[in-house]
Amino acid sequence: MYKSKTGKMLFHFFHEREQTFWLHFQRLQKHLNEEDIHNLRRSGKRIRALYELFEQISDGEFSCKKRFKPIKNLFINAGLFREFQVSLNTLNTYSPSKNLVKAFKDSQQTESAQAGENLKKAIENFKITRHLKSIKKARKLCKKIKRNNLEKNAKIYIQSQLAEIKNKILLVPDEEALHAIRIAFKKISPVVSILELTKTSGFDKDLLLKIKEVEDKMGYWHDRVVLQEKMEKLLSSHSLSPEMVSECKLLISKLGNEHKSFIINIEMLVERPQKKLAAAISLDNS
Repeated sequence: MYKSKTGKMLFHFFHEREQTFWLHFQRLQKHLNEEDIHNLRRSGKRIRALYELFEQISDGEFSCKKRFKPIKNLFINAGLFREFQVSLNTLNTYSPSKNLVKAFKDSQQTESAQAGENLKKAIENFKITRHLKSIKKARKLCKKIKRNNLEKNAKIYIQSQLAEIKNKILLVPDEEALHAIRIAFKKISPVVSILELTKTSGFDKDLLLKIKEVEDKMGYWHDRVVLQEKMEKLLSSHSLSPEMVSECKLLISKLGNEHKSFIINIEMLVERPQKKLAAAISLDNS
């Protein structure tokens, strides 16, 4: 029996994400589909963030590292395999020549095939009983949670992620810093969704939309950083015609300029959600 409606709502929220993960996992057992890999990864990120929140609430009694471990290998290998799919899709947005697309596919073929085999092995080795134990632990924790406990610890969790974002922006932003900022917003997003669901003051749909905007734009940036790395590898390790060398260099230059522009504007992009989150955390809900 749940001690509060909030605890019951929290577990239902978590369980929906877990069920999404399980649905796409089952589909991937039959076929490595791009959409299923994407949705499995997305739900996995939300599960990990919720596990971190559970660890915060339980004061360390619930271990995120231990509970995420059953799906970690699957999650990582799904990401490595999806990277090749995303890079090809991103490349096609720049209207490349057919020859460049073919050269790119050829250059990625061996690594992509290996990533696919590794993902299949991760699917085969997935320990459902260990994952179900994690779900059971999450349910047990949620049954104890009261509204004020959730709100207090969710705000502490969000505050820690905001501190990470602030620290990275105060540095001279580079690729590593932007990756950290992107991860922090991905962790914040599901926790804000819970607080919006429980009607916690300051956490509304407008805030969720601002966070989603940051997530989308940082995802756009990340896809192009990965593509640039792969194009540079293609240029340095494969024999290309002079025409393709020129096309490849031009694309790398475009991607590099987009990266520089994004770094310059990162502070402006995250400023509004940062301020709104900070204001929401400071509200007295007692």
